[in-house]
Order: sequence, then C-alpha cells, then structure tokens
Amino acid sequence: MMFGLILLAFIAYYMFNPSSSRGSCCKDYQSQTNMPLDILNARYARGEIDRKDYLERKQELSGQTQLISIKKE
Repeated sequence: MMFGLILLAFIAYYMFNPSSSRGSCCKDYQSQTNMPLDILNARYARGEIDRKDYLERKQELSGQTQLISIKKE
C-alpha cells in the first residue's frame, strides 16, 4: 500500500513538474529538425530532383524574384 502511494506521488511529480530537462529535450529536437531549404539541398544531393527543379524550388523557398542561375561546368 505504501509503495503504491510513493509510486503515485513519483509519477504525479514528473507529470506536473515543469522540469527544464524534460522541456528542453523537445525544444532541442525541434530546433534540429530540417528546414525546408535543408531538405531541398539533401534531395538534390541524393539525386532525387534534377537541377532545374532544384533551382525553381530554391527560388520559391527563398522568395527571390529573379531566377537563380548557376553555371554548370
């Protein structure tokens, strides 16, 4: 009986305590998730999209008004 009460108190403490260690794990994960441009760069590097699609999507994501031109050597 006493063990159950201690266990319940322990669980309640961790559920309702705004601990910095619990909250920071989620914030760190969210800050490390890929931004759209990072995903686009990775897809281009893996060869999932061609150069033309890459440049069009990069232009759209960056909000530029003129076409990005990269010389292919």
